Amino acid sequence: MRTVKPQILLGGCVFAAVLALAASLVIEPTPPLTYRQGGYKSPGMSEAEWQFHLLGRHITTVMGIDVVFPKPEEMRPDLLGSAYPGIRKIVIKPSLTPVERLQVLAHEAAHFLQPPNLGRAEEEIFADSVAEAVAQQLGFGDPLIFQRYQAGFKTGVGVRKIFKNEIQWAVEVLVGPR
Repeated sequence: MRTVKPQILLGGCVFAAVLALAASLVIEPTPPLTYRQGGYKSPGMSEAEWQFHLLGRHITTVMGIDVVFPKPEEMRPDLLGSAYPGIRKIVIKPSLTPVERLQVLAHEAAHFLQPPNLGRAEEEIFADSVAEAVAQQLGFGDPLIFQRYQAGFKTGVGVRKIFKNEIQWAVEVLVGPR
């Protein structure tokens, strides 16, 4: 016959009581916030600056992409922004207006979400289609701006139809569903 030491039995009872208490205190996990649900808006901040701030914070914290504003001399003058998926970095021209920054940030972030194996023109049309939808959803869309840019990439226009679902998915990743 085997004997059990009282302290082990007592320890087992305490352990069982702690487990029972822990089970009764199960806390529901907090659902993740979309980028538009949190943050502090400075009193003098315009709506475009605020939306840019929120989208930038979402891109850096959720997507793990750095967003930087280099000195003007460190960036090609003809570029408004660049995406570097290999090093998870987006570069944005610092002299842009808040609305332009928002549009360029959405465009460059879309490059991280685009389908693989697209040609250059297709990549630009995809990214610009996402940026246009994001800007419109946030109230800062000017279709004429996007149409002018996309006119330079006519060979990639079929992307809008072929990758319609992927474009919508990318918009939802960036700003949530409508």
